[in-house]
Amino acid sequence: MKDLYTPNKLNKLEEVNKQLQNYLEICYLCPKNGDKIDISAYEETDTIIQNYLEVKKKGIQAKINKHTNLQAFINHKTNHAATFVETINNLFEKHIIHLDTSEKAFLSSFADNYQKNVFELVIAEFSSNNFTLLPRPEKELSPLISEPDLAFTHNEKTYFLESTTRNSSLMDKFAEHLYEFDLYLEAAQILQNCQTGLREQKEFGWGADWSIMAEPLWYRLDITSQQRVSNLIKKTAAYAKKDAISPARPLDYIQIIHLISNWADLNLYAWFYFRNILPPILIQKMAPIMPRCMSCDMAEFSQFLVKSVVTMIVRKLECAYFQKKTPVILALSLSTLPDFMSTAMAFNQFGQIAASISNELRTNITTYVTDKNKIEDEESIKEKIKIISENIKSLYAVIIDTTWYNWFPDVAENLQQARWADEVRNCYIAIYNTQTSPTLNCDHHILSFIPNQIDLPLVINFAE
Repeated sequence: MKDLYTPNKLNKLEEVNKQLQNYLEICYLCPKNGDKIDISAYEETDTIIQNYLEVKKKGIQAKINKHTNLQAFINHKTNHAATFVETINNLFEKHIIHLDTSEKAFLSSFADNYQKNVFELVIAEFSSNNFTLLPRPEKELSPLISEPDLAFTHNEKTYFLESTTRNSSLMDKFAEHLYEFDLYLEAAQILQNCQTGLREQKEFGWGADWSIMAEPLWYRLDITSQQRVSNLIKKTAAYAKKDAISPARPLDYIQIIHLISNWADLNLYAWFYFRNILPPILIQKMAPIMPRCMSCDMAEFSQFLVKSVVTMIVRKLECAYFQKKTPVILALSLSTLPDFMSTAMAFNQFGQIAASISNELRTNITTYVTDKNKIEDEESIKEKIKIISENIKSLYAVIIDTTWYNWFPDVAENLQQARWADEVRNCYIAIYNTQTSPTLNCDHHILSFIPNQIDLPLVINFAE
């Protein structure tokens, strides 16, 4: 049996983590001149600057993606060989013949694209329990660009299945505002100190973390403290943006609390998922202010998940296999944060989130096409949207993976004491496209083994 875990990637992980740590440190320490960080006080030969420039060149999201893949790979290899490693090696032996990539290509990219590759194997296993997977044609070194990851049959009809993971995070937003971190920190400390005082006075109802109680705490601040918080927030870029939109309207306390809460959410996100790449100076300052638990119910996180799904859909809709008049299912994972540790809690209200995905896809397609292709030419954008609006008619359904518990139910039960709402043992979501082409002639709702299902129009408005 092939062992997918033979390479030693620890040195590479340490290098990537140091680059990210130095990048965040410079974002915090250096002033901003417009949209650019001023690093003139540093020598170009300094290692910290070299690391900063490397991340800036490659993009923070690309480096974060490398970090999360290598971290999960090494942790599973080192600490969970009897669970993850054995299971994944077995899945590889069983399903490599069903994937669109060669054995050599899969092995060579396995660690660097760890979560995507494992998710492909997981989806292959999940599908094989319900459908008949088809063996793929002989493959060369590279994947077959015009082919999806998997193909299966149901009632003698062929379906394509493509799986992908997101390569984004909220760390770019976290880094973007680090240069004004201390402004928000002081404002947050004023609220936290107020809450601590009320709790010490044994006033009832102040046991929750300060970030949750931010609005009622505002009313308990004295006038001097309120003015200090207001003055701090007025110096931030977020305030300047709001002020430019409505200069005649002064910043009110609701906006102040909203901006501080958003800052707290982003810091909590970074603290919970990416603490091992935060520079020591930030850890020291963040530790006393961070709430005691992680919450993914923040509006910023819900919007991020919706945009992540739409980004993944748009990324795939230009693929040639959508033009083969064969129904396509996209399996999209949201659970790929460091070491599979996340659960997308915002999808507890999956109907509302699914509707938001449909609406976002329909109304904001131009933004996604522009971002993906880095083009601004109007005719080129229109041509891309025209192709996508035609291809989406072959999109039979979207499967959304909301937690790594779906990947390894037995491991989740043994290591995390996972509990399931029913005997199906998965927390996937299936969105069926009600606007597929009639020529596809598909059976309805073939993903009956997924408990959370909804029918929605996945369409794109294309204006000639």
